[in-house]
Amino acid sequence: MHSEESMKIIRPRLETARRGGLLLIDFKAWVAPVTIGPLTMRERLDRWKTRAVWDDARHAGARVAVTVTEHLSAVQALEALAIEMEANQLADLPPGPSGLGEVSFIHPGGVPPAVFFARANLTIWVTSFGNHPVEVVPIAREIDADLISRPARARAEGLDVAVTEKVIRAKPGFGGDDLYLKVFASGAELRKVDDGIAVIGDVAEAEIFAVEPGRETLSGIARLRR
Repeated sequence: MHSEESMKIIRPRLETARRGGLLLIDFKAWVAPVTIGPLTMRERLDRWKTRAVWDDARHAGARVAVTVTEHLSAVQALEALAIEMEANQLADLPPGPSGLGEVSFIHPGGVPPAVFFARANLTIWVTSFGNHPVEVVPIAREIDADLISRPARARAEGLDVAVTEKVIRAKPGFGGDDLYLKVFASGAELRKVDDGIAVIGDVAEAEIFAVEPGRETLSGIARLRR
């Protein structure tokens, strides 16, 4: 699919995404909430791209892969999605279901099921492969809902938060390889910069969560106005 065609769909969403007020740092594919069966593979394809595979417990030989690429910002993720769609072997990809990500694309009928979307600064592929097709849209929706949700419970300590000229630096007191940060600042543009998060926009504060499966979630507040 030519990037010019995908950008016709993506371009109207750029400004909304820019002010989306959500950023994820170090989110790995294998922490996605996929429940169809056991996680059977995890791999780091490069510094910011990870892939995980789950076997479908209902159908022997049916598998689903989730590939996540982390970008510097939501706008960069949308622009990257257009490039990723250009690498797809199909000449045309229809828009995906309404409400999935900022923008999504989907494989048409007759080919292995796959859906591709951008949410915040991530591009995410959910693809079915193996000897039985797996419905991928419900899986993608569950991942997307998890990304945009605030953790229901979090401990308001253990996360060291510092702000210098609207750049946030957050360091959890503990955590393993699967820990990631989820940053909310409603109406602001958030960007990764070096070891911090730049907040662009007139907002008073940002909320940061340190999330890791199997551990207590930590939270902190970055005060952006003095």
